[in-house]
Amino acid sequence: MRKNLLWIIVGIVLMNGIEMTVVFPLLPFLFGNYLPASQIVVGMSVLASVFAACTYHNLLPQLLTNF
Repeated sequence: MRKNLLWIIVGIVLMNGIEMTVVFPLLPFLFGNYLPASQIVVGMSVLASVFAACTYHNLLPQLLTNF
């Protein structure tokens, strides 16, 4: 059970890393259409924070109860 859970966690971390390396370079161009130039970094930071919170909010209680 622990090894399966560990592989799931490793897979999630790898997929998040790959996803962010593809998405982050494109965000300034996408946000440029909707935000002023001085607010692009803030928009990227907010989006990354919301993404991290949504990714891990269900996983954390499961990890704490299994270990």
